[in-house]
Amino acid sequence: MSSSPVLPVEIWQAILRYAISVYRFLDPDSFEPDLNDRFFSQPNEEDGEYWASERTRNVLRRVCVSFDQYLRRFEHRFVRMADILHGRVDEMALKSAIRISFAIEQCACTAVCHPPERSGGPFTWAYRRYGELCCEKIWSFSFLPAEIVDMRGGQMRRVWNSGALRSLSKVKVVITQLIGGDGIDYPLFHQTPSIQHLCGTVYDDLLHLQFVSRTLVSLSLRVDQEEACKRFLFDLPSLRHLHIRYSVDVRSSVFFAEVLMPLMQTSGAQLRSLFVDGFDIQCTFPFEIWRLCPLLVRLEPSAIVTTPPPESHPIRILVVQPYHLLDTLKWLWPNLACIFLDGIWSDLTTEHFNELYENWTREIKDGGVMLEDMNGLTVEEAMEAKRN
Repeated sequence: MSSSPVLPVEIWQAILRYAISVYRFLDPDSFEPDLNDRFFSQPNEEDGEYWASERTRNVLRRVCVSFDQYLRRFEHRFVRMADILHGRVDEMALKSAIRISFAIEQCACTAVCHPPERSGGPFTWAYRRYGELCCEKIWSFSFLPAEIVDMRGGQMRRVWNSGALRSLSKVKVVITQLIGGDGIDYPLFHQTPSIQHLCGTVYDDLLHLQFVSRTLVSLSLRVDQEEACKRFLFDLPSLRHLHIRYSVDVRSSVFFAEVLMPLMQTSGAQLRSLFVDGFDIQCTFPFEIWRLCPLLVRLEPSAIVTTPPPESHPIRILVVQPYHLLDTLKWLWPNLACIFLDGIWSDLTTEHFNELYENWTREIKDGGVMLEDMNGLTVEEAMEAKRN
């Protein structure tokens, strides 16, 4: 009787790793924006998929001793600081974590969240205390291997600004609030020398405006103060995706001249996607964009684009405001594949939509360029719905 073939150890270990993998939650590479998405997806904040993989891992551990021994290596890939602070998980789990969440847990406990003696309102105190405890725990380690830190939640500026992340020198992804809430004030990139994706918002603070990182690939920046515009220093040679907003207190002429253009001059050569959001809907986007960003594939300008790209430019996707769409269709876009409306067709008046459709069919339709709204409804489907 011939013996049955034995699967090599390396193969079944690869199968086990695949069975418990959670790519979008635990792999830093998954955080680079997908240029083909209608709208860039937000960081995966749902941990349900991870806990499902943990249940799978525990089932597989019961198959045999070899499986159990191998899969024990993957314990605590994801750790919540709230669990450590409340004593549900030992702090040594941080030495195994790939991803750490600093999200605050609102509960009524007196040991961590609401001790008897406190100053300020209960929520203010709890947030401040929680941030302090997180700092203390992280500072107690000289090195932690985590590559992803989720800093959404109260007092995360305190954790970032304390320099506590120096123990997390391998971090490649930092997630903060995208709009409002607790973003990050100070770009202390020296404490995260391997950072690639800052998925959230960095705010100007007039003091720490030197954005220097040799590794940063994705950045979201909000400019709230016109005084800050002349103080920015950018040195981001690896930047490929830029998401930048400026507030109503910043004039578009100052923003473009003092922030965007200097950034494009230093980082535009390797930029693949650019999102600009401002309040002046009548301003004109700088025509130098095509020369300074020769590899740009996706553009969301917010402003009016009055100069088309040269024939050799690889721009494929435009995301356009409804009130700019007619002007956009006037130009020849040699390599464009899709125009996304930053809104829905019903936002347009009947007169505006009919004029748009006429321009579309006359100028661009035959070129094979898709025109869709934010819900994925094409302009042809929208017209058909109106006719019916």
